[in-house]
Amino acid sequence: MIKDIIIDDKKTIWKYAKVSVENTKVYNCIVDKKNEFWNGWVNAYLTKDSFQEYYKIQQDYFKSIEELSEGDQEFKDELEDTKNNPLIIKGKKFYGCLGICWDYV
Repeated sequence: MIKDIIIDDKKTIWKYAKVSVENTKVYNCIVDKKNEFWNGWVNAYLTKDSFQEYYKIQQDYFKSIEELSEGDQEFKDELEDTKNNPLIIKGKKFYGCLGICWDYV
Protein backbone atom coordinates (compact mmCIF):
# COMPACT_ATOMS: atom_id res chain seq x y z
CA MET A 1 0.00 0.00 0.00
CA ILE A 2 1.38 3.38 -1.01
CA LYS A 3 -0.91 5.64 1.04
CA ASP A 4 -4.53 6.12 2.04
CA ILE A 5 -6.83 8.74 0.60
CA ILE A 6 -10.11 9.86 2.12
CA ILE A 7 -13.28 11.11 0.47
CA ASP A 8 -14.00 14.06 2.73
CA ASP A 9 -17.80 14.01 2.58
CA LYS A 10 -18.12 10.26 3.23
CA LYS A 11 -14.91 9.65 5.17
CA THR A 12 -14.36 6.56 3.02
CA ILE A 13 -10.79 5.31 3.24
CA TRP A 14 -9.35 3.94 0.01
CA LYS A 15 -6.07 2.07 -0.36
CA TYR A 16 -3.86 2.01 -3.43
CA ALA A 17 -3.28 -1.47 -4.86
CA LYS A 18 -2.27 -3.45 -7.92
CA VAL A 19 -4.66 -5.94 -9.50
CA SER A 20 -4.72 -8.40 -12.38
CA VAL A 21 -7.05 -10.91 -14.02
CA GLU A 22 -5.55 -14.41 -13.96
CA ASN A 23 -2.02 -12.99 -13.51
CA THR A 24 -2.04 -11.16 -16.84
CA LYS A 25 -1.44 -7.41 -17.15
CA VAL A 26 -1.13 -5.50 -13.86
CA TYR A 27 -3.27 -2.41 -13.25
CA ASN A 28 -3.07 0.30 -10.59
CA CYS A 29 -6.22 0.99 -8.64
CA ILE A 30 -7.78 2.04 -5.37
CA VAL A 31 -9.97 -0.14 -3.19
CA ASP A 32 -12.48 0.85 -0.49
CA LYS A 33 -11.10 -0.70 2.71
CA LYS A 34 -14.63 -1.42 3.98
CA ASN A 35 -15.95 -2.82 0.67
CA GLU A 36 -12.86 -4.60 -0.57
CA PHE A 37 -14.34 -7.72 -2.16
CA TRP A 38 -17.31 -8.92 -4.20
CA ASN A 39 -17.81 -12.69 -4.36
CA GLY A 40 -14.12 -13.13 -3.52
CA TRP A 41 -12.85 -10.69 -6.18
CA VAL A 42 -11.33 -7.25 -5.56
CA ASN A 43 -13.65 -4.24 -6.10
CA ALA A 44 -11.10 -2.27 -8.11
CA TYR A 45 -11.40 1.36 -9.16
CA LEU A 46 -8.66 1.70 -11.79
CA THR A 47 -6.53 4.82 -12.00
CA LYS A 48 -7.05 6.93 -15.13
CA ASP A 49 -3.93 5.60 -16.88
CA SER A 50 -4.71 1.99 -16.02
CA PHE A 51 -8.31 2.36 -17.11
CA GLN A 52 -7.24 3.83 -20.44
CA GLU A 53 -4.97 0.81 -21.03
CA TYR A 54 -7.69 -1.63 -19.99
CA TYR A 55 -10.30 0.20 -22.10
CA LYS A 56 -8.10 0.07 -25.21
CA ILE A 57 -7.50 -3.66 -24.82
CA GLN A 58 -11.25 -4.26 -24.49
CA GLN A 59 -12.05 -2.03 -27.48
CA ASP A 60 -9.52 -3.95 -29.60
CA TYR A 61 -11.19 -7.18 -28.50
CA PHE A 62 -14.66 -5.90 -29.43
CA LYS A 63 -13.40 -4.78 -32.86
CA SER A 64 -11.91 -8.24 -33.49
CA ILE A 65 -15.30 -9.93 -33.17
CA GLU A 66 -17.58 -10.06 -36.17
CA GLU A 67 -20.74 -9.95 -34.04
CA LEU A 68 -20.84 -9.33 -30.30
CA SER A 69 -22.69 -11.79 -28.11
CA GLU A 70 -25.35 -10.43 -25.77
CA GLY A 71 -22.90 -10.74 -22.87
CA ASP A 72 -20.14 -8.96 -24.77
CA GLN A 73 -22.53 -6.16 -25.71
CA GLU A 74 -23.64 -5.77 -22.08
CA PHE A 75 -20.00 -5.63 -20.97
CA LYS A 76 -19.19 -3.08 -23.69
CA ASP A 77 -22.13 -0.92 -22.59
CA GLU A 78 -21.06 -1.15 -18.92
CA LEU A 79 -17.52 -0.19 -19.87
CA GLU A 80 -18.79 2.90 -21.72
CA ASP A 81 -20.89 3.84 -18.69
CA THR A 82 -17.83 3.43 -16.47
CA LYS A 83 -15.76 5.58 -18.84
CA ASN A 84 -18.37 8.35 -18.73
CA ASN A 85 -18.96 8.25 -14.97
CA PRO A 86 -15.66 8.16 -13.09
CA LEU A 87 -15.36 8.46 -9.33
CA ILE A 88 -13.54 11.69 -8.56
CA ILE A 89 -11.49 11.88 -5.38
CA LYS A 90 -9.43 14.98 -4.64
CA GLY A 91 -9.51 15.90 -8.32
CA LYS A 92 -8.33 12.49 -9.56
CA LYS A 93 -10.50 10.18 -11.67
CA PHE A 94 -10.95 6.49 -10.84
CA TYR A 95 -13.00 4.00 -12.81
CA GLY A 96 -15.04 1.34 -11.04
CA CYS A 97 -14.36 -1.86 -12.94
CA LEU A 98 -16.51 -3.94 -10.63
CA GLY A 99 -17.77 -7.45 -11.28
CA ILE A 100 -14.48 -8.39 -12.97
CA CYS A 101 -12.38 -11.21 -11.51
CA TRP A 102 -9.59 -9.00 -10.14
CA ASP A 103 -6.97 -10.42 -7.79
CA TYR A 104 -4.35 -8.52 -5.82
CA VAL A 105 -0.84 -8.75 -7.25
